[in-house]
Amino acid sequence: MNAAAQPHENEPAGRGVFRWMNEQVPLVQDDWPTTAYDLICECGDRDCLRVLTIDRRTYEQIALAPLHFVVLPGHERADLEDVVEKQPTHVVVRPRQLTAAEGRRTT
Repeated sequence: MNAAAQPHENEPAGRGVFRWMNEQVPLVQDDWPTTAYDLICECGDRDCLRVLTIDRRTYEQIALAPLHFVVLPGHERADLEDVVEKQPTHVVVRPRQLTAAEGRRTT
């Protein structure tokens, strides 16, 4: 994450919006013959609209935990979040200052 990233106070809203958008993908792609989703990085930087491809079941498991977010490698913020899982295509992070309600915020 570069120095131009949005400040910490903007992260919960940005994360919640991107999570909400990503949760709509299965509703649209449910009948498509695909095993992967193309999702927006949930890093919390409102300017980041990078796309990551992730296995359908993997994302569904990550999204079950409202405080876990899927980000591109290199988009994790060691000063604000803990790495839960690291894979070549994605990193699962848990923000330290975020509540479950903020993780699901859509406005």
